[in-house]
Amino acid sequence: ILIPLAIAVLADIYQKRKEKEKEFVYLDLHVILDNVFNIKLLILSVFLIFLPMFFWDILIDSYKLIIIIFTSFGIILVTLIIIKVYHWIKGNIFDFRFSYLKKVKKYDDLGIVWKSIWEVAKIDFQKEKEFCKIFFSKIDHLIGLPKNSLEITSKLLNDFYNFINKRSIILLVVPENAFPKILEWHFKVWQNKYIYIKKYL
Repeated sequence: ILIPLAIAVLADIYQKRKEKEKEFVYLDLHVILDNVFNIKLLILSVFLIFLPMFFWDILIDSYKLIIIIFTSFGIILVTLIIIKVYHWIKGNIFDFRFSYLKKVKKYDDLGIVWKSIWEVAKIDFQKEKEFCKIFFSKIDHLIGLPKNSLEITSKLLNDFYNFINKRSIILLVVPENAFPKILEWHFKVWQNKYIYIKKYL
């Protein structure tokens, strides 16, 4: 069941990349693999469903009950994945995007997905506001981490600045939003770099 669904969804992403239609294309690729299909969870569910069946004939009845429980759990996981794919196809895409962005932690993934967002012009204001809210929170978190987060923090900020002309002017001038945050981030990144350099001089 999931194979044709996966082919259909990923084919749509591939077509967008081929046609250079860049609206969230790399973000969506990560969301689909990690948050919709959730490849790790899918592999686990396949093992839970099929692997125990190889031992069915050699086990006594009490152990067969355990196998049934594991298999049932695997079926539940697959069902949850199918429900997620259904909601994705039905168009509840931004909920998945926001959920993924709140959870993603790998530095390489962070750089790719946030650049994919800032490249897009004329995002709906409320959705852009939510993107910014998540982004601000992520930068605040990264700046508070040890020195190994300085590189990814600088990259994320540079990508944000490079496409800042595509952002809503309201988000840039409202006091609690981007402009004061930009000044704060610049100072903190400079401060962390200075402390790091001074430590090794």
